[in-house]
Amino acid sequence: MKILIFYAMYGGGHLSAANGIKEAIEKNYPNEEVELIDCMEYLNKPINYLTIKGYEGMAKRTPKLWGFVYKASRKGIIARISNSLNRMLAGKLGKLINKIDPDLIISAHPFSTQMCGILKKQGKLNVEVSTVMTDFKYHEQWLVRT
Repeated sequence: MKILIFYAMYGGGHLSAANGIKEAIEKNYPNEEVELIDCMEYLNKPINYLTIKGYEGMAKRTPKLWGFVYKASRKGIIARISNSLNRMLAGKLGKLINKIDPDLIISAHPFSTQMCGILKKQGKLNVEVSTVMTDFKYHEQWLVRT
């Protein structure tokens, strides 16, 4: 079985969860093939770099501003922008998924969860997708809105 695990480097929790899942699979199912991919780095390195730097800067220097952005990304303009970007980038992620041809996808970040959901809804993805929520609190970005 080939397992693809998506994460993104916003903070460290998404990668930690993805690594933990990979290690558990490799320990308990040594014959399974597991691949980790930073979905945002794959999709667009410049945007990935800018958004990570923005996140890190806000979280460290102006945590109240980050809290505002985080809350605003639940609903409203930031959520609509994020959802629109995910719809635009889903096709590129779909090409990677088709190339790897996994039997299972595990998503440890809401962007890859949304993109996989979009591809499924469009009939372009016929692979089981599991999501591991890595945020401390429920957040609407984990939902697939197409």
